[in-house]
Amino acid sequence: MSKRTRDSDDEAGAPQPARPKFVIQPHPFLKDRDVPTEADRAIVRLEAAFHSILKGVTSASFEELYRDGYNLVLAKYGDTLYRSVETHLAIGADYLSRRGTHKQFVKYYIMVRDIVHYMDRTYVIAQNKTPVATLALDAWQKRCNVKKRMVVRARIIGRLSLNCVMWNEARFAPGMLGAIEGLEHWVANGGLP
Repeated sequence: MSKRTRDSDDEAGAPQPARPKFVIQPHPFLKDRDVPTEADRAIVRLEAAFHSILKGVTSASFEELYRDGYNLVLAKYGDTLYRSVETHLAIGADYLSRRGTHKQFVKYYIMVRDIVHYMDRTYVIAQNKTPVATLALDAWQKRCNVKKRMVVRARIIGRLSLNCVMWNEARFAPGMLGAIEGLEHWVANGGLP
């Protein structure tokens, strides 16, 4: 036998030292016994970040915020996070439809979506919830449609009132008031696009 064969035979027969197993340690957030308190703190940090993004001032790092969202989903607080995102998108749509532009809302929504990307890809699919992009679109459309309806309603009522005043009182029929009220009701209920 050659030396090489003899060495390999010795290695095969002799017990080899055990290698230490590579173990990934859980995040301290998940090891903490007081998980609800830590989850509440994470939600508060995320909500404060959403609010500061809405105002245009971001102070927290994206990595910390993403980690908070990730850990909330892992610790089974995905529903709490989802409701918070849904609420803040509606608040953002309301705020930016009055004080900002659609571009600012899109920027806000993209930043929120990036922070809760893990939730959007895991929790939303698993629980068959509405994706964050659709939530943002719905929030913007609801707010803008309400605003548009109010403007259209005011224009129609103003124009009809002006026409009524311009008409000769002799021609003005009492039945016209019912038609105006019916048209006002129709506009208020979203009959106009």
